[in-house]
Amino acid sequence: MMSVKKMVELYVSYECSEDTWNMMYQMTCYGLISQDNWSKFFEKCKSWYAESDGIHDCEKLLYERDENGFIHI
Repeated sequence: MMSVKKMVELYVSYECSEDTWNMMYQMTCYGLISQDNWSKFFEKCKSWYAESDGIHDCEKLLYERDENGFIHI
């Protein structure tokens, strides 16, 4: 089973991609991610989005890009 930490890392590394979100939801439907982990991930990340400076939750910057444009988790 994929942990919530790994789910968050994957989501951030793909810059809050809708495709990544949908893939993890499908993995939950197929039993590769537990319902409990999906619920925790959903609650934690549901309002996250990517901007040019990094990953945000509402107006709060969670993960900042470095000088090369990469987001480090």
